[in-house]
Amino acid sequence: MYYLIIYSPGLPPRTVWLNQGKQTIGRSSRADININDSFASRIHAVLELRGDNYLLTDLGSQNGTYHNETRVTREINLMPGDRIRIGETELHYYKESPEGNSTKTSVIFHNQNSQSPEITLGPEPGTRMSRVLVPSVSQLLSDKQLQRKAAKDFVDHAQQRDLLALVSKVGLMLSDWSIDHLLENILDIVFEN
Repeated sequence: MYYLIIYSPGLPPRTVWLNQGKQTIGRSSRADININDSFASRIHAVLELRGDNYLLTDLGSQNGTYHNETRVTREINLMPGDRIRIGETELHYYKESPEGNSTKTSVIFHNQNSQSPEITLGPEPGTRMSRVLVPSVSQLLSDKQLQRKAAKDFVDHAQQRDLLALVSKVGLMLSDWSIDHLLENILDIVFEN
């Protein structure tokens, strides 16, 4: 059986099992798979079971449907591990194995500020690990945008740490100390490291 893991901004990830032959996706309550995304159309796209797999079709949506970061312009045959993006919502498509475990083996790296994974690596059934990892690793090492983002996250973390230290010091000053005790603590803070 196939399923989706849906990552919507500000919401915890959720799993939706694809248990019908045809399922619509959109922000309307009439959609079989409802996504709370203002960039999604009411009935945005459809997943249709044909044979042993699902096909993805955009239903003429205003903002488009993306399959692995490529805009959908025709029916797309989905493969386990594929990513579908509708607005700011990302849907990851997987297949459950007969034993109840997903057939996708993956390593997922999360950004602490994001609900969706930054990077997912893993082989699909019938693919060799080297075909999956080698292009991914070389792409990661050469990705200047990823390097800039890592540097920015490091700076953001340092700024957050400094802000927390400042807030704790301000909290000390708001206590009901005498003026002498308060001034003494301010001098201690000023001349700290």
